[in-house]
Amino acid sequence: MKDSSIKYVFSDSWKELYFHDSPIKNIELSIDKICVELDFAHVLKSHSGNTFGKTICGKNATLKIDGVSNLEIVGYKNPDNIEYVIPNEDLELNEIMTHGLLDDGRFTIEGFNESQLGGWCKIIFFASKIELSFNEIMESWVTIGEKEKVK
Repeated sequence: MKDSSIKYVFSDSWKELYFHDSPIKNIELSIDKICVELDFAHVLKSHSGNTFGKTICGKNATLKIDGVSNLEIVGYKNPDNIEYVIPNEDLELNEIMTHGLLDDGRFTIEGFNESQLGGWCKIIFFASKIELSFNEIMESWVTIGEKEKVK
């Protein structure tokens, strides 16, 4: 059943979503799904589903990722930046700092893991569907892609 309070849904276009500094309320990992509840998330002006003519910010956003495969969670211990694998059940990601798309088609979400493991954490995965949803828009402070290019 679809949540009737959800007003805005943006699918795919991973590069046109912006999560920098987004606090994570909850994150759930399963065999083929990732669900992340965020305080906020931005949809850039360049996103094909954004009809507002500017970058928008969704309050209490939910990022649903389906068709997940080859899930890998890597942590980095400071100060030597030593890489180690984090078991799925031990993942505690507090804030997204960046996200990306690797050359081989894998998606990444990176941020702070302030648990007993400490430091930086990266989630790497393949996915078939990405959906960002929220029911309230607030003012966005992100200006990526907002300025018109001068010819």
